[in-house]
Amino acid sequence: MPESSLHLAELCGGWLGAYVAQQTMRHKAVKQPYQAIYWLIVLLHVAVAALWLLVPGLVLDLIPS
Repeated sequence: MPESSLHLAELCGGWLGAYVAQQTMRHKAVKQPYQAIYWLIVLLHVAVAALWLLVPGLVLDLIPS
């Protein structure tokens, strides 16, 4: 599977599953360019979750209706 497809799945919320797969199957676990993008996606998810918890209206206003 191309890395771009893996990153798209991570961006859509599959980053936790990707982490488990990296740890159990050692898939893409040492490839630095892949890991850099992976951790940016994780940080993006954590930042959005933190914003949602701290200022729920802000995140909801960003979603187009």
